[in-house]
Amino acid sequence: MIIKKVMTAAAALLTAASLAACGADKEKTESAPSSQTASETPAAPESLSSEAVKELESVPGLSSDSESAEESAEAQTDTDESEPKAEETAAPASVDVGGITLTAEEIPFGSEVKLSDGSNADAVVLGDTMYLLDGRRLLTFGVGDKLEKTGETELSGSYSRVDSDAYGRLYLSRDQFDCALLGEDGELQPLGTAGTLAMSKVMEYGLCSNDGKITKYTSESSDGWTSVAERELKFPENVSSVEFAGNHVLVAHAGGSEITVCDYDGNELADTDGGSVGEDIKAMTETAGVIAASSCGDLCLWNDGGELIGRLTSDDTAKLFGTESPLTIRRLIPGDNGSMLAVCTDDAGKSSECRVFRVSGL
Repeated sequence: MIIKKVMTAAAALLTAASLAACGADKEKTESAPSSQTASETPAAPESLSSEAVKELESVPGLSSDSESAEESAEAQTDTDESEPKAEETAAPASVDVGGITLTAEEIPFGSEVKLSDGSNADAVVLGDTMYLLDGRRLLTFGVGDKLEKTGETELSGSYSRVDSDAYGRLYLSRDQFDCALLGEDGELQPLGTAGTLAMSKVMEYGLCSNDGKITKYTSESSDGWTSVAERELKFPENVSSVEFAGNHVLVAHAGGSEITVCDYDGNELADTDGGSVGEDIKAMTETAGVIAASSCGDLCLWNDGGELIGRLTSDDTAKLFGTESPLTIRRLIPGDNGSMLAVCTDDAGKSSECRVFRVSGL
């Protein structure tokens, strides 16, 4: 039926056009002066006959030229308004703090790394290898322009910290749980002490914080944790975490933002001055004479005498890393030439994405 109407409308159009042309030729012949030139052409008919218009309007989807143009323009406008605009991707930017200009460069993973337990994420770097702890598994990555996964070890327990000693051995620990040495075969060797363990990279011992106190343990052999000796120490009490930094120790106080710089026997060398960084400091390091500490996404900097350089809020670090929302800094690892690695997660829950940045300018 529709085809028939289209053919009828088309015939009406042709008939109307022919009649208009014939009428124009007849009028030109009768009224045009003999001096009229061949280049003059008759005007086109201003409109179709009412019968032709009715035929066109009766066909679904067809209308007059002016109506079609208006509808097409309106449809285009609706399409333009409904099309989502491309989201702007944030880019890393330099951030000034206390006379220091920090810059960040992301070291991407070869493929996206999703953590099953972001709240227990931690990492340590040995040479050109990064070990990434994710609760019950330890992931291994080659460090280069990208972090390419090279291995994965399933652990018999869930841990929140991984660290290495002067011999390159790996230790796993978690508050209130037994510390363990990771053997070359992937088996865990219990150390007979509980708490969060930090290992020196230059001396043959570690410090274990548990219930707010620090205990010093000595390893006398590269073959393993062969003997453990407790010593009388002078470290502050009510400790939340501890970290070796070169030839001294950083001690974070529980329930506050203060950090005490000590020697290996716990003698106080300096106290950080102001610059609240939160009540749960776990990420700490020192590089190029600058002490850095983070709680969640905030970042505080002090000189090695404990004087405050400046503080970055979580929004500042998001700008530094070029992320739309703040990240949680899980570990700070000292690097060369006034740099450090910041190992971050985007969420503390399940399916957290891990991202690593090289921060320079310290």
